[in-house]
Amino acid sequence: MDKSDRFVIISAAVTTQEVPQMTQNVRCKNCNKLLARASFHYIEIKCPRCKTLNQITRAIEHPTHEEL
Repeated sequence: MDKSDRFVIISAAVTTQEVPQMTQNVRCKNCNKLLARASFHYIEIKCPRCKTLNQITRAIEHPTHEEL
């Protein structure tokens, strides 16, 4: 499966899902176009303007022992 096939599958899955209330702006790292508002841990999205494939990972913060 090449990247264009992968993007089509991901795109279809994303368009059928509801976006949670807790969201974050997702912008293209190349041209800064707003691509989506999403809640995620990992997302891969293709910019329709410049065709750059953007991969974004959000770190999950775990509480320290003292915070528990």
